Amino acid sequence: MLLTLVLSLGFVGCAKPPLNASPPAPGPAPTGSASSWTAFLAKASDSEIRERAVAEAQKDTRAGTPHVGWCGSIAVYRPNIPADKERFVAGLPSLNLPVGCTNPLAEKGQIFATAYNGELVKHLPIGKAR
Repeated sequence: MLLTLVLSLGFVGCAKPPLNASPPAPGPAPTGSASSWTAFLAKASDSEIRERAVAEAQKDTRAGTPHVGWCGSIAVYRPNIPADKERFVAGLPSLNLPVGCTNPLAEKGQIFATAYNGELVKHLPIGKAR
């Protein structure tokens, strides 16, 4: 069992979206370019990253162009999105954040994605949709 798990994880690869992940819907270009996020994340502190992520999420929400942050190293995921809110973010375009097991900024991308998504879910519908 453990060997199967290890072998399965070994072939997952670096930061590939899960097979059952919803593809991003066509829409506005992601907030910030990958190079601009890389430059910011490389020099910003964790608290600066969180502050900027919340501000970006608020700005995007007010503009009606929300995104969703994906992060990870071995496998990517949408942090801070509760299971009952997944359906509301399934078609949103993703942010251009660094991911991947060889990317030294993947952890800082996770901090940004967690804070951005945490702010985003505050603006999603409440209750269960029918």
